[in-house]
Amino acid sequence: MNSQFALKETDSSTYYEEEVRDLDEEEVWVLVECKRRLAEIESFKHKDVRQRSRDRWAELGDDNTSYFHRIINKRKVCNNIPGLLVDGVWVSRPTEIKKHTLKFFKERVRGEDKGSAEIGLF
Repeated sequence: MNSQFALKETDSSTYYEEEVRDLDEEEVWVLVECKRRLAEIESFKHKDVRQRSRDRWAELGDDNTSYFHRIINKRKVCNNIPGLLVDGVWVSRPTEIKKHTLKFFKERVRGEDKGSAEIGLF
């Protein structure tokens, strides 16, 4: 934390000097290096916060808890396809959606896509 404070101080003082006069090569290097190091520290902080959230998941979400089920249910809602518009007809039954989606992608992989079958969400 102290090194981060020192870097910010060096960065701000060098930046101020840059406003007043042209910096020499070494001062430019110091400014660039401070900015790079500060970005690196911010990246480490971000990774640390992310790791803590994963630890929280392992601690709170590992068992059969309401926390775990809320996360899973949210994922289901986000991944849900309520229906497809297939050749101008709205299809909303899950089995029909699966059938048309599978057919669509099989044709795409085989190269049989004639552009006539339109599948649109909503």
